[in-house]
Amino acid sequence: MYEPKVVDHITSNGKLVLMYDYLDNAYSLTIMLANDIVVGINPEADEICFMVPDKNGIYTDVTDIVSAKPTQGTVELMMRAHHIWSVESYKNAQQIGKQILNKSLTHIKLCYYSNR
Repeated sequence: MYEPKVVDHITSNGKLVLMYDYLDNAYSLTIMLANDIVVGINPEADEICFMVPDKNGIYTDVTDIVSAKPTQGTVELMMRAHHIWSVESYKNAQQIGKQILNKSLTHIKLCYYSNR
């Protein structure tokens, strides 16, 4: 059985973080944001990963987003949703809906259409 190892990782903007080796190997580009979230990018898989530190300060993945090829102005993003507990909707900075999720979702598909 595979046991993930903790490794030192330097982000593209020079921040030293601890993360699990499977994340270190999967994302060729990582950036530490001002709010201590690390964003990992795998351009070969069209994938973006959001990582936060766990209780031991080791960065682990919270969710990842995989994009489908845009066709005729549409982009589809499949987001892993294991840790999502609510979904809120906003329009013009006003909340127009909120749904508390009682079931364990695995993925959410976001579809965007550009009318340009």
